[in-house]
Amino acid sequence: MVNQRQKPVDQLVNRRGGRGRVLTVVPVKRRLPAPPIQLGEHATRAWRDFWASPVSHAVDIKADWAALKHWIQCHNERDYLEGVAIGKPLLKTRDWTPENPTYMLNPLYRRIRQLDDEIRRYEESFGMTPLSRFRLQLTFADAGNSLADLQDRKPARRAIEPEVIDMDAIG
Repeated sequence: MVNQRQKPVDQLVNRRGGRGRVLTVVPVKRRLPAPPIQLGEHATRAWRDFWASPVSHAVDIKADWAALKHWIQCHNERDYLEGVAIGKPLLKTRDWTPENPTYMLNPLYRRIRQLDDEIRRYEESFGMTPLSRFRLQLTFADAGNSLADLQDRKPARRAIEPEVIDMDAIG
């Protein structure tokens, strides 16, 4: 099948230099980038959720900005069209008469389906689904943890009282 490994990664022969390599992502704290356009409620939530996930740290904002912008615009347009189409799922046809009432599916649903496909493609390319994260072989390093965080996780040591031995009693 296309895009599915035939062998586990550890059994691959690395002849082409790129197979079986793992991309290590180091999550660091950063600010949420402002969205490129005014967004609706659902698109705003998708934008925030993406940037809060560790996968977003693998994104180069300068290089990937156009694709991210298109992805969020697709989300925004889809939400708007869905709100419009949900009120009128069926439309009267031109030859509609009370004697012959004929309806057709709202054509906005075709555009919504196209936007769904585009959104799904972007989500796969940016590693937003479990399968795409597996295919990209992303691993997340804990290098962002500070020494203070590590010391907080370490259990506190109990003070050990030294045992006093009476040497006169032994002898």
